[in-house]
Amino acid sequence: MSRNSAFALIILVLSIWGGWVVFLLSTVGSEFTSPSAQPFEAAGQFGDAFGVLASLMSALAIIGALYSIHVQSRNNDRQHFESNFYNLLDNYTRQRDNVSMWIMGKPLSDKLYGKAEYHGLKRVLRKQEHLFQGARCFQIQVVRLRDLIGLEGFSDTKFVGRKYREVMANGDSILLLFRLLYHIVTIIDRSGMDDKYYYTRILRAHISQSEFCLLAYNCVVGEGREKFRPLIERYSLLHNLKKENLDSHQRAELRFFQRKFDNNAFRFEAVEPVKY
Repeated sequence: MSRNSAFALIILVLSIWGGWVVFLLSTVGSEFTSPSAQPFEAAGQFGDAFGVLASLMSALAIIGALYSIHVQSRNNDRQHFESNFYNLLDNYTRQRDNVSMWIMGKPLSDKLYGKAEYHGLKRVLRKQEHLFQGARCFQIQVVRLRDLIGLEGFSDTKFVGRKYREVMANGDSILLLFRLLYHIVTIIDRSGMDDKYYYTRILRAHISQSEFCLLAYNCVVGEGREKFRPLIERYSLLHNLKKENLDSHQRAELRFFQRKFDNNAFRFEAVEPVKY
């Protein structure tokens, strides 16, 4: 019980007590001053009149005890939920850091991406590194998707789906991570917490731009389109998706997502320009 609630309850009890005393004094008190008054009998009647008030106070005490038990139970539920939530969130971040993916270097780039217009991809794949880990796995998968789909490809959902499955053919660890993310959001959604959006905002703050993009693809043409997509829209999980200073591929990609998701999935807000 909060301090304000406790103070209000005390005022209520004192008001009832005071009102009852005034009522008794105005009705029973006259018997003390009448010529035929029996002082002891009147005093007994006056004292007995407090029995109703005593019963009322007992009932209020029981209600207060039950409310305290309810509040304690809610606090225990919150502590249990938060313990599970933060443990899962910590597990998610650790699993993300451990994601690894093998990508062939220059031979693959020359063979499949020789005519690619998105040069950022070629610069990445022409490096001698073959093993990508952690956040970089998401980054390179997004770049590969944008390059394969191209500017015109986003108009065809089936084409986007084919390219997504092609790129994610070796992305089992990323898909496993999205399943964990889905279960975290499901736990929030099914909990009895009043402030579910508070916890989804915390979760959202741990997701990078590349993760947002792959997650959006997963919920449009991947395995998340049936169950995860409604949760994405309900809790605005794509709210932090980048929407400014985009290149042509990123703009086409964002327009594609906005066509496929309800606006509540983004809940974009107007950004005030920086004034110098």
